[in-house]
Amino acid sequence: MTAPSRRDTFAGGLWNVASMVVPLLSTVLLSAVIARRLGSLELGAQSFVSYVASLVSGLVITAATNCSTQLMASAYGARNGPR
Repeated sequence: MTAPSRRDTFAGGLWNVASMVVPLLSTVLLSAVIARRLGSLELGAQSFVSYVASLVSGLVITAATNCSTQLMASAYGARNGPR
């Protein structure tokens, strides 16, 4: 296998930047359209619901990750491979 050229590396870097910037721009545009369409009162309610939903899902994911890590660590410590 040959080493990638500078052109390949630059193209890969551009794809990486585009994969980060395009979702951000689409989110900004969508937020502006939603804010204009909903108005301040409904936008505040929507933002609150979105915040609570992301907070709850983050807590659930964190708890599940911690529980599974503890379960695997205790199984490894007890030399119980199948568990």
